[in-house]
Amino acid sequence: MICALPILYYGAAVANVVHPSEYVAQGITVAADYVADSNYPNMSLPIYDAAIAIQPKNTDILVKKMYILGKSGNVEEARQYLEDIVVMSPNETTPVIRIGDLLFEQGKYEESLKYYEKALSADPDNAKILVKKGDAYLMISIIDMQKIRSYYRNLTNPDKKYLDSSDASTMDAFRSTESYRTAMKAYNKAIEIDPMMSIAITGRILTATQNLLNTYEGILDDIGCRNTTCR
Repeated sequence: MICALPILYYGAAVANVVHPSEYVAQGITVAADYVADSNYPNMSLPIYDAAIAIQPKNTDILVKKMYILGKSGNVEEARQYLEDIVVMSPNETTPVIRIGDLLFEQGKYEESLKYYEKALSADPDNAKILVKKGDAYLMISIIDMQKIRSYYRNLTNPDKKYLDSSDASTMDAFRSTESYRTAMKAYNKAIEIDPMMSIAITGRILTATQNLLNTYEGILDDIGCRNTTCR
């Protein structure tokens, strides 16, 4: 057995031959990564292009360029890259998650959910994607809670400084509790799959719960000052 080990080792090494171009592309990509992490991420794009020219079907490099494009505000071009990557690697969830992250960073939480859901359809037991889904629903909930507060302030404030209660869009605020519950379900499922996720999620849940309580306490305060000057 001892003599056979070197043969098995070198046999495996020969089977996994790496083409020299891969080393070159990897070296260029590492250089691009350093630039991407600097204060001038846009300058990494031509470097990634050089790596892509060597390995045009390397999804890892394409995803990195896509992320920088989106981070720089070129979301449409980033989406085009996404479509190209998905065609090349239909079972790859990373590009889909990346574009969801970009949309999330831009505050487009509902749009980001579409991509997280798409990734989950391919990998339903991925705890990290479930956390991202929970984060998106949580942000939607927080925004809707703010709408609720404004809605009730409008009803109790004679000066009408806030949202017009006749505006139908203000009624959408009542879905905040549903978004909150959906976020909690996503978080709980993530914890069931990976208990270690509870460390990162606990803070989110406590903060969200406190925000929910503060919103309804604020509503009660506003109603209580119906006949006084409300701030």
